Amino acid sequence: MHIIRELLRLSLGSLTLLLLVLWVLIAIALLLLILKLLRQRSGFGTKHGLLQLHSKTKIEKRDAIDKRLFKDRKKLLVPNVDSSGNAATFSIKETAIDPKMIAKPVVAMHFDGDIFASDRKDFAQLVDEVLVNKDRIDSAVVVVSSPGGSVAHYGQMFSEMERLRSAGVDLTVCVDTTAASGGYLMSLPANKIVAAPYAMVGSIGVVAEFVNGYDFLKEHGLQPVTMTAGKYKRTITPLGEITPEGKEHFQDKLEAIHRLFIDSVKKYRNVDAENVCTGDYWTAKESMDMQLNLVDQLATSQEYLFAINQTKDLVLLSQKRNKFERGLLKMTVQLMETFWTRLTNLQMY
Repeated sequence: MHIIRELLRLSLGSLTLLLLVLWVLIAIALLLLILKLLRQRSGFGTKHGLLQLHSKTKIEKRDAIDKRLFKDRKKLLVPNVDSSGNAATFSIKETAIDPKMIAKPVVAMHFDGDIFASDRKDFAQLVDEVLVNKDRIDSAVVVVSSPGGSVAHYGQMFSEMERLRSAGVDLTVCVDTTAASGGYLMSLPANKIVAAPYAMVGSIGVVAEFVNGYDFLKEHGLQPVTMTAGKYKRTITPLGEITPEGKEHFQDKLEAIHRLFIDSVKKYRNVDAENVCTGDYWTAKESMDMQLNLVDQLATSQEYLFAINQTKDLVLLSQKRNKFERGLLKMTVQLMETFWTRLTNLQMY
């Protein structure tokens, strides 16, 4: 009996300990949930002095370096001047932060573009953030990396950047690697374009390319059939016969898009369109040396933002993403998009 009672006592003790641990874990989970809900409700309002529109927005604030250093120096050496005006000794004096050091922050965003500008919806939401808070910020910087892509998709990105410019936001684009074709199109509304010396810019042109298999199918006894209603519904397709009339009409469409691209360049950049809007591209350093006016300043984004952060706070805006979205899924989607673009003959910058 004594052994049985002892076993029961140990079992009850273990059960009590297990329940206690379980209750602690539940309490921690509830606390984390409450903190998350409070963080979503407060957003910019409490932490950064701005407002948050979207729960997916990720915010990181970097205090101005000068202000950080000033905060660290809670005590300053102050000279004790004698009757003759000489500072013979020094004493320690408590000091407060200079109010002049507290200025409106600069908002920074990144856009890494694929051929379909897949992150354009998320970027549009970040533009909403900036516009709602435009009176609370000093300016905005967008770090662009894109070789271009579909006309309509990068046309939307151009319009999103125009929203910032039209609202009076002082807008800077930074380019570290590439802002070509559609990537350069979306950069045009910026008040200033800053690029690393070896970054590629330009490629102001339009291209459409695909493989036409009409003759191959005919030779193997297959009859490609494309049913349409409308004279120009399908002029050039991967499988249909290419006629001189259809080819001319398709070329006219490409030329029309190119003219629209050139008009956008002329609207924001003082360039010689005959020399610049040819579809050619240059390094940023080359474009500066040739005075093409595609770039205003040579610097990396890190260099440019570091200089700003000396005296002004930086607020970095981005969209929250899980690892699955950033990894294999994104790569698979990009491969499928590339294949589909080639197959369906979408016009490409």
